[in-house]
Amino acid sequence: MFQFITFRVTMALLLSLAISLLLGKRIVKYLQRKQIGETIRDLGLAGENSKKGTPTMGGLIILSSILIPTLLFAQIKTVYIWLMLLCTVWLGLIGFLDDYIKVFKKIKKDLLVSLKCSDR
Repeated sequence: MFQFITFRVTMALLLSLAISLLLGKRIVKYLQRKQIGETIRDLGLAGENSKKGTPTMGGLIILSSILIPTLLFAQIKTVYIWLMLLCTVWLGLIGFLDDYIKVFKKIKKDLLVSLKCSDR
């Protein structure tokens, strides 16, 4: 069955859905329990307090939903799969660094702005 691409795609889709639903709920609850969320600057806007405490680092759910089924069901020897995995992990690391800077270092600037203005 694993030689048929339609079977592998269907299994990867179902596993991705299961990971995002089951693991996603646990990750969001963990992030809320550890109080890893957005801090809000007081700008005087009406709905800004509703965003306070919104969990960040939800990209972990997206990355796991992409990477695990790909590693299990894709033909790893294909150069396109390696390229997709490399780009996905690279962009995931950039997103993680951006969230890390915002949450733990308490710097509200984006990652690119932080790198450009590191002397200030």
